[in-house]
Amino acid sequence: MPAPESTATVGTATKSAPPSLPSLSPPLSQAHQFALSKQELTTTIFSNWGTEWRPFGPPRRRRPLHSVVLADGIAEHVIADTREFVESSQWYIDRGIPYRRGYLLHGPPGSGKSSFVAALAGELGYDICMLNLSEAGLTDDRLAHALTHAPPQSLVLLEDIDAAFVERDVKDRRESFVTFSGLLNAIDGVAAVREIVARSRDDNGKGPLPTACRPCRARSAFSS
Repeated sequence: MPAPESTATVGTATKSAPPSLPSLSPPLSQAHQFALSKQELTTTIFSNWGTEWRPFGPPRRRRPLHSVVLADGIAEHVIADTREFVESSQWYIDRGIPYRRGYLLHGPPGSGKSSFVAALAGELGYDICMLNLSEAGLTDDRLAHALTHAPPQSLVLLEDIDAAFVERDVKDRRESFVTFSGLLNAIDGVAAVREIVARSRDDNGKGPLPTACRPCRARSAFSS
């Protein structure tokens, strides 16, 4: 009697597609882009919007220091000084000394002041927080708040500081209302910004302002 035939059924298992991941919310997406930018050796430019700093456009490739031409020795001096400062934070903390460093850049328009700040940030791996003191509606309180809340590991670039030395019409909302005393308090007061501040002003034939160039407020003043 023949043996009963055995049959086997072979089937293929199909795996359902995984559920699609939800898209990142805007804040998480910005954080993700920021993290990627640090891996790609870029510099993020922040601008001040009301009471917060926001990225101004996409991250930019770091600018090489050799692309900015300054007088012999200036770039090397500033780089060495900032590197020593960045590596000495504990020294300042142990002695109760405010941990900040300031530089005053002056020269004709288009002479490379902002370009050098970009190259300095790239050399240090820092970002840049840019604030123009001639911005309409800018006040002493808003300036102090902006500097106090600057993102970590960033250079603060204050452009057109001459705006703090002119008389204004208090009724004109198109003008900046930053005062000279407000500027000095923001960069050297009790609640002054930490780390590095670069100030830029266009030469008008009078050179750097002595009050803004005191050693406690500006480590170095140099022309570009």
